[in-house]
Amino acid sequence: MDLSRRTLIHTGLLSTLAPALERMGLPVVAPASAQATTQGSAQAAGWKHALSLFGDINYPAGFEKFDYVNANAPKTGSVRMSALGAFDNFNMVVAGVRGSIVASLELIYDTLMVRSQWEPFAAAVAGLGPPVRRLVLTHAHIDHVGGTKAFPLASILATPATSALLDQPLMTDGYKAFMPAFADEFDDLAEVGTRPVTHEVVDGAPIGTRIELIPAAGHTAGDLMVLVDDAILFAGDVCFFGVTPLAFQGDPTAWVQVLELLPDLAGTIVPGHGPIGGEAEIEALHDYLAACVAGSIPPGPWDSWIERERDEVNIERAAMLAAGEPPTSMPPSMLRQLGLA
Repeated sequence: MDLSRRTLIHTGLLSTLAPALERMGLPVVAPASAQATTQGSAQAAGWKHALSLFGDINYPAGFEKFDYVNANAPKTGSVRMSALGAFDNFNMVVAGVRGSIVASLELIYDTLMVRSQWEPFAAAVAGLGPPVRRLVLTHAHIDHVGGTKAFPLASILATPATSALLDQPLMTDGYKAFMPAFADEFDDLAEVGTRPVTHEVVDGAPIGTRIELIPAAGHTAGDLMVLVDDAILFAGDVCFFGVTPLAFQGDPTAWVQVLELLPDLAGTIVPGHGPIGGEAEIEALHDYLAACVAGSIPPGPWDSWIERERDEVNIERAAMLAAGEPPTSMPPSMLRQLGLA
C-alpha cells in the first residue's frame, strides 16, 4: 500500500491517541498486526495466488499483466471517478463538466441544541433542496446533538463513545444549572428527545470522493472530524477559537497531541466554537491546553478569550487523569457548575 500524506496523518492519530483511548476504556486494534496474522494463517493453509472455477489457472504467480493488456499503450489522459450515494453523482462523468461537483450535498454535521436554534437551522437546510441523508455528530454534548429529531430520515454517523452517551437519559437538571438561559427549552427538549446513532465510525471513513470522517479523542473520548477536499476541516469541539475550551470529559494531554497533527490535515479549520481559523489559532489552543496540563496558565493570546471560568475545570481534569483517576470522574468545579455538588 502506498503511503499518502493522509495515511501518515491517520496512522499518527491512532498511535498518538492509543494511550488516551486505553485510559478512557476504549480498545485500540493494530490493523497491521491483524493483517500479518491473517496472512500467516493463509500461508499455513496452503492458499494459492488464484482460483479458477473451470480448467487450469491461466496465469502463474507473480504475472505482470493480463493477456489483453497492451503494455505499450499511451500513458496519458484523465480518469473521472463517480461518488457512491446518489444518481446525481453521475454528473462527475458527464462530458464537458468543469470544476468539482459536490458529492453528498445532503450531508450535514451537528444540529445545535434547543428548538429556538434547531428549528430555523432545519428550515434553512430544507430550503437548500436535497433531503438530508447523512447527519454526522462530532461528539455527544447537548449543544451539538439537541436537534437530531429535526432530521428523522437521516442516517446518524458518530463514534461508539458518542453512541453510548446518546443512549443515556438526558441530564436535564444539569443542563438547566449550567445554561440557565435555556431552562424552559430544556423541558421541551426532554419531551422531544434525541435520536440514537445508526452508524458507528471506528476508523477513517470516506464518503464519496471528497469527504472523509476522521475519529479523534481529546475534547471527548469520541470526537469525530469532517475533512472536505483535503482542504477544509470541520473539527467540531476539537477546536475552540477565541473561546475557552472545556475538557471536563476529555483528556487535555491527548488533545494537545491531536492538535499538533491538524495543520497537516487542512489549511482551513472550522471550529465547534468561534470563527474560522487556521494554524495560528490551532497553535494558541495547543499552548493553552499544554499550560492546563502543566497546572498553571500564564498570560497569552487566551487573555481575550471568553468563558475563562473554564480554566479551573481544565486544570483539574488534567491533574485528575495524571493522578490515575478514572476517566468517568468529573472535576469538582464542573460538578458545582452542573449543580451536582
